[in-house]
Amino acid sequence: MPNHLHLILYVESKNESFNQALADSKKNLAYAIVKRLKASKNNELIQTLKEGVQPNEPVKGKKHQILHLSFDAKEISEDEVGKVLDYIHHNPVKGKWNLAEDYTLYPYSSAGYYENSQLTLYKITDFRKNVRVLFE
Repeated sequence: MPNHLHLILYVESKNESFNQALADSKKNLAYAIVKRLKASKNNELIQTLKEGVQPNEPVKGKKHQILHLSFDAKEISEDEVGKVLDYIHHNPVKGKWNLAEDYTLYPYSSAGYYENSQLTLYKITDFRKNVRVLFE
């Protein structure tokens, strides 16, 4: 979606908290976004992201404000994964978004992979192939 992201996050290590796993994921995503913007020489957007950094953040080493600080998370059970994934997959073509004619063709989704075994832009860890590992 243009203004938010849906994802299913699995915390593999029992020693790592959900909040820490999410923080690490957001940090890695932010670094990847900045790296791509620099590679594409999108200096205007990079400057906008620099200007979004709060005054106290540069002391901590923060250079860009990529994501909002808040998030809405819900723990789901093994039985709910398919239902949640279905919601995520259909979201880009519902309501006001209409980002693709067919939900399996939205390029930033794993729907094509799960529905038609299509290759995607991103690496996907298929939860169906890792059920025993993911839900011990």
